[in-house]
Amino acid sequence: MSKSIKSLYKTSKTREKKGIQFPKRIILIITSHGSIIEKEDDSINNSFVIPDGIYLKRAYASLPGVCNFVDDDSVDFYIRTIRRQKGNLERPTNFDTIDETIAMLWKVFKKRDATYIPTIHSMIRKKDDINMEEIGATTVAQKDLYFKRTRDYMNMFEDSFRITNYSPGDRVVNKLFSRDNSEVSHRKKSWVIRMLNVSTGTLDLLTLFHRQTRHGESQMDLKTMIELLKSKGVEEIVLFDFSCSTFIEEFKPNRYRNIRDRNTRAKRRKLMNPQDEGDTKYGGRTTRKKCVR
Repeated sequence: MSKSIKSLYKTSKTREKKGIQFPKRIILIITSHGSIIEKEDDSINNSFVIPDGIYLKRAYASLPGVCNFVDDDSVDFYIRTIRRQKGNLERPTNFDTIDETIAMLWKVFKKRDATYIPTIHSMIRKKDDINMEEIGATTVAQKDLYFKRTRDYMNMFEDSFRITNYSPGDRVVNKLFSRDNSEVSHRKKSWVIRMLNVSTGTLDLLTLFHRQTRHGESQMDLKTMIELLKSKGVEEIVLFDFSCSTFIEEFKPNRYRNIRDRNTRAKRRKLMNPQDEGDTKYGGRTTRKKCVR
């Protein structure tokens, strides 16, 4: 194993002892897998309340129940472009004043990703001629699910790339972020939760707080992420989420559920349009892409 790969997989205690300082306003870029856990009764009650003292701006590329499709070149572009706006995002002004910068970034990313839609549409039309190996499927069922997700991505693209503000007391979906550790390398920027502006520069939150191995899986849900950051003195979080938001059954964690479209749409509407103050929130106060995550 090279020295660069070793440095990526130091234990969290070793990294923490180096005196990493967290800013009051942190910028995160998520390019890992993402999912929303369902209960056995088909409900999504895996939620939590934003704690006192925490304000979150979440820009998310995928809607509930929909995959996102991102390649390494896109991830590089996202990170470079966000980094250019780092000064505007972390400037010590009123937190609400950075909405314009986030919206501008989201507009740029959506316009770039839209150029891939014709290619995806062509893939769907020619799906019978595409070998399973080309899309990483090993069974016909996996191939069918891949193209179902591809169609969902294409059909929901116009509604993607949204921004939602969360304040103390808001009840939100406890989205799960994960990766297979074998997917990560020192050079690749994918499959990480990137902290863009800690004192040491840029760090992966999953690597920092989990003992890493070359095998196995690393996971962190949104609740744990916020609690960790709050314990480090963070008060404001700017989160760019490029991960999927697929529904996964809690009682069958190793199987993605092929949910009927009607059920998916109903759950999406409920999460995106909370009616009462205490409702679980994914969207809400909203200011108005290829490898599968």
